[in-house]
Amino acid sequence: KQQDSLEGPTATETPASPEAGDGSEDSSTLLERLRALEAENSALSVENDNQRKQYEHCLDEVANQVVQALLTQKDLKEECVKLRTRVFDLEQQNRILSVLFQQRVKMSTASVSQEVQRNGKAGIPAGQWPSLLSLTCPRSSGSGTE
Repeated sequence: KQQDSLEGPTATETPASPEAGDGSEDSSTLLERLRALEAENSALSVENDNQRKQYEHCLDEVANQVVQALLTQKDLKEECVKLRTRVFDLEQQNRILSVLFQQRVKMSTASVSQEVQRNGKAGIPAGQWPSLLSLTCPRSSGSGTE
């Protein structure tokens, strides 16, 4: 038994605390400790709920921003396709107008050259030369379509 007392209390024995008198103080201390732990647990639970709500709110905001970015990206891709088509159409119109312009310039130059060869001078008085605008833009019918 002396050996046991030198080694300290065993698992089944509890050391006597100096403040433990009749046992009622011990249980009131335990009750206070329990209440303090329950209050701390409650506070931690409330804080956890608040953080979870904040996290969910942030997650919703991020999800909404991702959706908006995807929709914007889709709209921009569609706009790019429209613009590429428009550029292609304008380039095609430009090539056609360039060919027509060259043909009209050749025709105008040829008719002036024939006039000079026949009469020795141009028959078109100064200021009566066709303007570049009339050579490049055919007379419109007034339909107003592209």
